[in-house]
Amino acid sequence: MKKMNNRGFLLAESLVVSTFVLTILVLLFVQFRGLFNNYEDSYNYNTVEGIYNLNTMKKYLMNNQTNKLSEKISSNGYALVVSDGSCQTNLDLTGLNYCDELVSGMHLKALLYTSSNISSLTTSNSLFTESFKDFLKRIENVSNKNRLIGQFTDGTYATIVFNESDFA
Repeated sequence: MKKMNNRGFLLAESLVVSTFVLTILVLLFVQFRGLFNNYEDSYNYNTVEGIYNLNTMKKYLMNNQTNKLSEKISSNGYALVVSDGSCQTNLDLTGLNYCDELVSGMHLKALLYTSSNISSLTTSNSLFTESFKDFLKRIENVSNKNRLIGQFTDGTYATIVFNESDFA
């Protein structure tokens, strides 16, 4: 028996193998893209060092403020505690020089004390960079829980819950 015209079989076999290989490559891409994004998030957001530094700042603010930070929250939903690596003078902190040294040692670029609703921060403010806004979008809104949100000079971000009423 002589084989005649095997071109149809060769074409079908090529299409099946190509489809199978392409499907595997797409699935691998999807899996590795998810892993890569999770790695980037764990490296840039809520690092151990960042959370530890914010907790230290929280203790400092609780011990050295003369007025409550919640009274300083403006209509835009936050009070700027640290801006461009230096403590704000309008916060009525005792030992402002030590605050600047602490911020410098932490490599803290900006620190916000926000109300529980942070959704307005992601849309309206031109003070924040796009990467900072991306971090703010990832934060869960917890009702009746104010928070400290920090941006560090190495491009990482962290947040912790901070209610002054819990310490009164």
